[in-house]
Amino acid sequence: MKNVKKSISLIFGILILAILSGFHFTPIDIQTTYAETNKRIVGNFPDWESEKVDLIDYSKITDIIYFHIKPNLDGSLDTSDVDFNDLKTIRNRAHAQGVNVLIAVGGWGASDAFPEIAKNPALRENFVNKIESFIARNNLDGVDLDWETEINQEKIDNQDILLSDLSKVLHPMGKIVTVSVIGNVVELKSTAADYVDWVNIMAFNMNDKHINHSSFEDSISTLHGYENAGIPKEKLNLGIPFYGRISNGGGEISYEEIVSQCAPSPSDEYCNGYFFNGIDLVQQKSRHILHNDYGGIMIWSLAHDTHDQTSLLNAINEVFPNQPIPERKNPEIMEVKRTSNGILIIWIQEKPVAVSYDIFIDGIDTNNQFRTESSPQLVDYGKCFMVQARYSQVDLLSTEVCLEPELIPDPKPEPNKKIPDWVKNLMGWYAEDLIEEDEVISAIQFLIEKGIIKLD
Repeated sequence: MKNVKKSISLIFGILILAILSGFHFTPIDIQTTYAETNKRIVGNFPDWESEKVDLIDYSKITDIIYFHIKPNLDGSLDTSDVDFNDLKTIRNRAHAQGVNVLIAVGGWGASDAFPEIAKNPALRENFVNKIESFIARNNLDGVDLDWETEINQEKIDNQDILLSDLSKVLHPMGKIVTVSVIGNVVELKSTAADYVDWVNIMAFNMNDKHINHSSFEDSISTLHGYENAGIPKEKLNLGIPFYGRISNGGGEISYEEIVSQCAPSPSDEYCNGYFFNGIDLVQQKSRHILHNDYGGIMIWSLAHDTHDQTSLLNAINEVFPNQPIPERKNPEIMEVKRTSNGILIIWIQEKPVAVSYDIFIDGIDTNNQFRTESSPQLVDYGKCFMVQARYSQVDLLSTEVCLEPELIPDPKPEPNKKIPDWVKNLMGWYAEDLIEEDEVISAIQFLIEKGIIKLD
């Protein structure tokens, strides 16, 4: 893999910063690495597999989707299934290795609210805002929409609108928007390609009348279906099951259990009546993705895999060697200015970013995960201080900020006016901060409204 490094100096911000009177900046260089485009390996990890969190190998994936949160009928989110300790662990470990972390919303049996939300503009707005807030609060890199209900034209149309709304809010923040879709039927409009970064095709549990629910032929057919519907092939991820399934929905078993029960050879695809994707079939699908310019592979789920020479994830990586980390760009411009209650730091970043930064001021963590802006509280306006941006404990940016003395707020003069004792007595603690004449008037109005003072 070739790395191209581009040196960016903070001098490029001088035109913007020149208008911020009183600030001095020490220009430094930022090193930005641009990774070579390669295939995605997107692994799902469900919330109920908590005991396997420590087994995730982030060096072999490019993205991980934590499954899941659920939409409520009012557009809010049900996060009761989320193990936030697990999510934090996954996020920290993934980010340390350059892996994006997405949150899945919906899923089978958890998508009933989507039809009502998608057709109501107010509910859509609430839903999108709640998604944005959840991503920001947990320092995640994006969302995967997993709307699994009956397929009809109304669902297809409304899903397209919902993806559009998510894109409008999340993409300007540098966040990722993806969608998971079934393989049997094409359930996307061509316009979805404008809104999503990629499409995860769930090319499994297909053809229930047959035992082979995820054959090579059926999987390739699903790719062609979405490609013919107008989705660019580089945005298509082929879903591969890390589990076995009996026909007609008769039951499922993890690949790990299959190995334990049957010790299959690489070419085996059956174990005690369960059809599964063995090493040879997984690599056959992976080679098709690699040689036909598709986007990558999606896995359900990482928790089902083994962790030795039988691993299906290892088999994929043998086809996609030397996986680079996802491309990340450091902040392009930093603007710092004084506000009435602190310092406003503004980052302007180019897509794709899919990363948040820890901000330190004079070496002290502000406990904020920055997306586009935030205001850490700085009470000493007369001080020069260092602002640092760090990602995975690596300094990405460091610059000195100073405020001119004349920008230090003048002390507020002590007023000569006194609040009448009778106002204090009647108002109690309400009078503690009333020191101006207009505030005294407001106090009297308050007393009148409460009926404490009656006008004749």
